[in-house]
Amino acid sequence: MLLSESVNAQLQHLTLPPAESPKTAKALFYILISVGLTVAAARGLVAAGFPSPESLSILFVLPVLWAAIFYGFALSLVAALLSVAAYNFALLAPIWHISLWEAENLAKLAVLILVAMIASGLSVRVRRLAREALQRERVLSGVYALSQDMLGIANLPEMRAAAQAKLAALLQSRVSVVLKDEVTADDEAA
Repeated sequence: MLLSESVNAQLQHLTLPPAESPKTAKALFYILISVGLTVAAARGLVAAGFPSPESLSILFVLPVLWAAIFYGFALSLVAALLSVAAYNFALLAPIWHISLWEAENLAKLAVLILVAMIASGLSVRVRRLAREALQRERVLSGVYALSQDMLGIANLPEMRAAAQAKLAALLQSRVSVVLKDEVTADDEAA
């Protein structure tokens, strides 16, 4: 049997439906909650006697990572800005006062933005690889089912009909199986 190149091309372009993205307002609410929980944890550590509130800035990477993984780069930037502002507001002297334009705070913001870029890029890549793996699994399970269907068939017309039906379902398009000796020079379908 001869499988045309257009069928092979269609096998390579199978796609899954896109995942639904979360509503931006809901995502912003969750980001605010995660930054708030981080502030509460940091303030709790300070109240428990943690010796250096400045070193707790590492905790504020967590909301940025979380936002980058689940919501993408744009909302992780929002999380980075909120994290730096919350850290500055709740932990640095003078407490409950914001002074974002100092060099130290700008450096922390730059590091959090870098973390957001790396984490969101990695999460996009992992999602793409997972989608491709699902596509391959779908194709391979279809080919395996086709081979199982072919085992019990003894004559060529039934084999051709089974192959056409299974490949058409797998590719979600019209498929025609043509034998090599049936191909003519002017037959474009083959």
